[in-house]
Amino acid sequence: MYRILLFLLILNFITVVQAQDLVTFKSSNSDLTKSFDWAKSKALSYAHDSSDPVGYWYEAALPSREAFCMRDVSHHAVGAQILGLTKHNENMFQKFAENISAEKDYCSHWEINRYNKPAPIDYNTDKDFWYNLPANFDVVYNAWRLYNWTGNKIWIENEALKRFYALSMNEYVDHWKLGYDQVTTRSRSMFVENGTSKFGNNRGIPTYNEGGRGEVFLGIDQTASIIAAYIAYAEILKQTGKMEEVNKYQLKAKREHKFLEEFWWDNQKAGIPVYSVC
Repeated sequence: MYRILLFLLILNFITVVQAQDLVTFKSSNSDLTKSFDWAKSKALSYAHDSSDPVGYWYEAALPSREAFCMRDVSHHAVGAQILGLTKHNENMFQKFAENISAEKDYCSHWEINRYNKPAPIDYNTDKDFWYNLPANFDVVYNAWRLYNWTGNKIWIENEALKRFYALSMNEYVDHWKLGYDQVTTRSRSMFVENGTSKFGNNRGIPTYNEGGRGEVFLGIDQTASIIAAYIAYAEILKQTGKMEEVNKYQLKAKREHKFLEEFWWDNQKAGIPVYSVC
């Protein structure tokens, strides 16, 4: 629903007015206005106040789970912000930040439910749980996007978030060997406890493409997400005055971008159209 909202907002013949933290939409095209009103109403119907143990949250997972996952929250966050769900975004991002730990190999809870617990369908123990590895990087990148949208310094000054950013861009990368110089030779079954694991290789899927799950070696979105996160983290550090660190992460982003261009490019297929138009 949030993606529909964003699509409508970029059309250049609309008028958008924001009042009392709620966005409204007017267009000479009545179908567009109706579509916006429907999308806004539908999206807000999945938002919940602070009456649940987890606090302010909106559903960002399969409906029956009553939960929110790192990937979906990251991808919904800007649309949710436009709808005035500021407290929800802040709370959910902080929940992810608070739950990162060395015991979980610098992962957080992939999916948290309304009871402020890791969703049982994705979690067994701190050593056995579902996890898509782009998640930490997605959270870092989209937290930076939210700072750009709002100017709210919570995104660059909150201690839990700052700790999450630092661990994700350092210990997490090193521990899972996700850097350009290790990601193609690393074990696909890192940290899987053989014989006792419920989730197996699904604990550490190096992509958001879950089609192959445990068999997937690497996805280009994993590479793209770490680039975006390095760039975002450098900008966050710049805002907080840590200029000595900025160049370090900008250089890391450049190295990863070089890897993307080299590893993910097929010279033999270059210039061959994927499809033709008659």
